[in-house]
Amino acid sequence: MLKKLLIVFFQVILLLILTSCKYKEENIVINPIDINFEVGTIDNGTITFNYPLEDWTEISDFHSDDITSLLIAKNEKLNVETNINIIKGENYEKNNLKDYINYKISLIEESFNGMKVNVSEIRKINDIQFGYMEITTKFTNEMIDKVLKEGLFTEKDIEDMGGKEYLLSIPETKQIQISIYLGGKFNNITALYIEDSEKEIVTKAIQTIVQTAKLK
Repeated sequence: MLKKLLIVFFQVILLLILTSCKYKEENIVINPIDINFEVGTIDNGTITFNYPLEDWTEISDFHSDDITSLLIAKNEKLNVETNINIIKGENYEKNNLKDYINYKISLIEESFNGMKVNVSEIRKINDIQFGYMEITTKFTNEMIDKVLKEGLFTEKDIEDMGGKEYLLSIPETKQIQISIYLGGKFNNITALYIEDSEKEIVTKAIQTIVQTAKLK
């Protein structure tokens, strides 16, 4: 329950991102990786993805209103909190990826002082174009007070997650969030990790997901 609540909490915070960091206009071309390892398959109702089975396992009974699939770390080099969540496909009035990224950037007029977007780009692997963001998050009193004030979480939810002091003690977390337009919807995948040493394994999963994304 604790892990589930924390994952949902982080997802809510990610949906409330404000950053002055604009995406780079040009496509950043990424070399595809050689998928010569065993993979599992997941879907978010719109598209399917593959992921490295040697590093991740899916929690099939994880449910929330927005998160359709959750991958948790299996590789011993990853922290137990490290995860990748797959969100339901989102409808948006325009089908242009750059417009959608700008839309995500401008969702909220007030920033959380515990969040920072370090990278925001449009990338491309093979013929697949996707939005790419790198975000760091550290719980702050302002952040917790805001989600309570807006009714996104209750005092009991905060207590169930270990309490305010526990949340404030959690080290800065890192997220890689990608957005792919397929099947008339924008599909968002977010990887959450803590240590820089985990990024290579996380990036391998992200690239596998992008390269294998296809309509159901």
